[in-house]
Amino acid sequence: MPEHSVVTPDHNLLERMARGEQDAVIELRRRHGESMYALAYALIGDSLDADQVVRDTFAEALLAAPRYDRRQSTVFSWLAGIARHRAGGHD
Repeated sequence: MPEHSVVTPDHNLLERMARGEQDAVIELRRRHGESMYALAYALIGDSLDADQVVRDTFAEALLAAPRYDRRQSTVFSWLAGIARHRAGGHD
C-alpha cells in the first residue's frame, strides 16, 4: 500500500512554533530559508550579512509566531517582511 505524504500548511507550522515545537521551526526554515536568503542577498549584496538576516528572520518569526494573522498575509509574505526589515539594518 503506498504511503501518502501530508504536507502541513505553513500557517499550521506557525501555530506549532507558537507552542514551542522546534520541528516546526526546522520545517519552516527548510521550506523558506533559501528564498529568504535570496531576498536578503538581493537587498544587501553580502553573503555573510544575508546569512545573518536569515538567522535573525527565523529567530524573530519564532518570537512573533503567536501574533501571526493568516488573514493579513501568507506566511511567505510575512517572513519576507521580517527579512526586509532585518536587511534594512545592514546598510
